[in-house]
Amino acid sequence: MIFARFWDFGIWTGAIESLVFTCGILVLLASGVRVAAMVSLLTVRALVRVREMGKARESAAE
Repeated sequence: MIFARFWDFGIWTGAIESLVFTCGILVLLASGVRVAAMVSLLTVRALVRVREMGKARESAAE
């Protein structure tokens, strides 16, 4: 246990450490989901731009 070196609260030390660890994991997961959503959004925007550019070229060629 990380906190056991500094404080000896018995069972409370383990409970606090578990809570901190769980919160840390949840923050990391939330950050990962946010990054994945941003990447997806940017990918969709880029694909829409490419499609619009293709349509503009077709219109100009006619």
